[in-house]
Amino acid sequence: IAKGSPNLGAGVGSGDGVNSGDVIVNGGELDATGGSGAAGIGGGEYGMNGTVTINSGTVTATSTGSGAGIGTGGFLGSGTPGDVHLNGGTVTATGGDAAAAIGGGKFDAAPNLTVADGADVTVANGGDSSAFGVGGSFSDPGNTYGPTQIDIAGTVHLDHAAFLSDNTTTTIELTGVLDGTGSLTGSTQVVN
Repeated sequence: IAKGSPNLGAGVGSGDGVNSGDVIVNGGELDATGGSGAAGIGGGEYGMNGTVTINSGTVTATSTGSGAGIGTGGFLGSGTPGDVHLNGGTVTATGGDAAAAIGGGKFDAAPNLTVADGADVTVANGGDSSAFGVGGSFSDPGNTYGPTQIDIAGTVHLDHAAFLSDNTTTTIELTGVLDGTGSLTGSTQVVN
């Protein structure tokens, strides 16, 4: 069990105003909870995530504030977020207030995402009705920053609406399974 500082630190990743290094999970059980403004796994508040790679294990990543479950913290970090590679295991991600479960924190950019064959991913509901699923985070209308590429060869259970940026066209390569009660909105192109 990994918990960020009560205010600004990621569960696994960086503290306030600092970009995270790369994170690799090779098995076991990880329950990572970010503090206010921080991701469960990735950037602290005002922080970008490095490359996040989950190869196996049971991983639960939750933001209690405005960060993504897995991805960037809230509030416009500097630089470019690293990609998220979910290569295996069972992953459950929950975003915070107005943030993505996997992707961008509130007002922040979203990393690209790969879900490989063999990975089982649940994109859970976030902190409130504006906590979107896979993809870009909320900022001002028409001013969100979504990922450009999502590749799904494994299984993704979309249990909440996934908003993808109106400013960035997101291409989803879908050769796996995308199911659940959620829906995709925004500038999205799905390629099977």
